[in-house]
Amino acid sequence: MNGIQSGQWQKSPLPASTCTVTAPKSMSGAGQVSISVDGAAETITPLSTSSSTAVSVSLDAGAGAHSIATRVFGDDLGPSRNSTFDFGSGLWQNFNFVPNIADGDNTDADQPELSVVTDGALLTAGSLLQYQVSANADMSNPIATSSWALDSYVLPEGLLATGSTYFWRVSAEGPDNYDGTQVSATSPIWSFIATADPSLTTTPDSTSSSSSSSTSAKTSASASRGGIGQKPSCTAVVIIDVRGSNAPAGKLVKQSDNVYKFGTGGYGDVILNDLGGLANIKGLSVSTEALHYPATIVGPAYSISADTGGSNLRGAMNDVANTCPNSKIWLVGHSQGADVISRALRYYSLLNKTAKANFNGAVLFGNPTYRANELIDAAGNGPNNGVFWQYRANKALDGITRNNVYGVSDVNAVKSFCYKNDKYCQNGQSLDVHNSYGNRTTVGHVVPFLKQFVTK
Repeated sequence: MNGIQSGQWQKSPLPASTCTVTAPKSMSGAGQVSISVDGAAETITPLSTSSSTAVSVSLDAGAGAHSIATRVFGDDLGPSRNSTFDFGSGLWQNFNFVPNIADGDNTDADQPELSVVTDGALLTAGSLLQYQVSANADMSNPIATSSWALDSYVLPEGLLATGSTYFWRVSAEGPDNYDGTQVSATSPIWSFIATADPSLTTTPDSTSSSSSSSTSAKTSASASRGGIGQKPSCTAVVIIDVRGSNAPAGKLVKQSDNVYKFGTGGYGDVILNDLGGLANIKGLSVSTEALHYPATIVGPAYSISADTGGSNLRGAMNDVANTCPNSKIWLVGHSQGADVISRALRYYSLLNKTAKANFNGAVLFGNPTYRANELIDAAGNGPNNGVFWQYRANKALDGITRNNVYGVSDVNAVKSFCYKNDKYCQNGQSLDVHNSYGNRTTVGHVVPFLKQFVTK
């Protein structure tokens, strides 16, 4: 591609470009080549039997990292042959910072989470961010300064006065994308208005449903709940499913909804067997919801999409707790969806009281922020870290525990599945592995893991 080699990074953003993938001729007429660009769904092209096959793929103009993964299969050539071409362009310090809270917008949170991405090349591994917040437009006398970390920042509890305007900015330092030269940059100053989260309504400490009027209200309020499994109701368990990158969305009743309308999809295809197994546990009423969030890699960028998902997931958990205070909550996510669950649970303290009490387990499949050798890792996982491992603190979810129904205390309530050679959670070569977590063996591990927190 225009002289760029695999693994190379160039300083200037790429113009709109076309890349050509060339595959060998088919020996039997059954050969095919599969191509995935930047993690998007694969396109499959039959191979010619008379000559090599050339397939063109397009890239939009702009900076950033790119990956073209190819797989030749279906011929009498033995096992499928995989190849990945990785490259990128642009320097992060030359682009604009994009805040997760738009300048002048409401926070809709007592403890807002601040994060940034660039509108071009991604920050490199080893880069660090520091956030500052002030009540003054010139950023004098800051009221909060974060430590240096490649992470978002949640403001301390009780720091902000509702209705007041605050100002913030971020400083960044770290190696550039081209040759690792140490660079730094500072964002402009943005503002936000401190407002409360409308989803954090007060719920009673008691979850008794003895009052007929209370029960009726709960049933009516839950009329938009549910999915795979029982029709919408306050079932014993509500599963919130989080689809992976570029998986089709469902449809919304209101744009502000945290989950998609029952029956309109948004689950993603990869782990439907896992959801089906959980929804059919004998003697347990289960309904499943699909989280509303972008699930994109670009437009918006992955980090913004995953942060939005984390916020929406906490909102969805609070919604379930408010509407169905007797329902236990399970979380299931694939790929970026697993990352979304990680980001939601990282700020577990932001959940309301009932949501904290009713959260009873989460299962992660192919998490790009996977870190090897954590307590949450499933047996048989691969030995490597994921492609975005640096975006999650080590052992961040190991401390979330529950007592199970067999009398065992402090059981890890999160289980992370990441098979060897998974393209994203192992930084491996196989997209097939990454999309294999709905197999019967995995379902056989997932069902008893989550079931142990609710019923024998």
